[in-house]
Amino acid sequence: MFEAHELTIMVDRMDYELVKKQIDLEKPITFGAVINVLLFSNRLKGCTQGLLEYLQHSTDITARSVSTLKEAKAAICEKPFDFLVIVGYLDYEFNYEVKELFEIRNKFSSVIIYAMLDSVITYACSKYKIKWSFDRCKPIAGLIEYMKNLHAANRTNRLSNLFAKEKTGQASEKAVAAVHPNKIKINRKRRTIYDLVSWVKREFFLTN
Repeated sequence: MFEAHELTIMVDRMDYELVKKQIDLEKPITFGAVINVLLFSNRLKGCTQGLLEYLQHSTDITARSVSTLKEAKAAICEKPFDFLVIVGYLDYEFNYEVKELFEIRNKFSSVIIYAMLDSVITYACSKYKIKWSFDRCKPIAGLIEYMKNLHAANRTNRLSNLFAKEKTGQASEKAVAAVHPNKIKINRKRRTIYDLVSWVKREFFLTN
């Protein structure tokens, strides 16, 4: 008869091995953009470690994992992330505070629950208003494609918001450069030419 902690260790090992096989069998996946992902789980250690290694070795995604709310808060405050992936449901309701903090600090990013999509997860998604979920029983390559689509939508929304602010003069050069670096160069060039033309008019036309 196995004790609870022994069963947990066995399940974690099985979860890790299932993901490890995908790392060994599948070809590397290129995301095609600089992507930062934070994994958070306080239960599924094997699955989380396997997913972390998959992202690090089989994709061009930068990923890190945390297992406590304190670690998650520190990571979120340290740098921006494109995705928060919650692996499995979280023990204790207060751990879902991470979702609200993440969305405050990362406006155009996504929170995904990566778990077996049963009634428990459906309830958690509804209660904590988590829009996106992916079944961890499916190949991880499918999760990467799912993330690609979300990232494309987030980038479109970010651009739309930025251009709307530009029209009202509320967008900073730093914000524009983060999404569209060439636009700043063009704007600066136009200002330079405009200043030159104004100077020529002042010096050669208005003074004569």
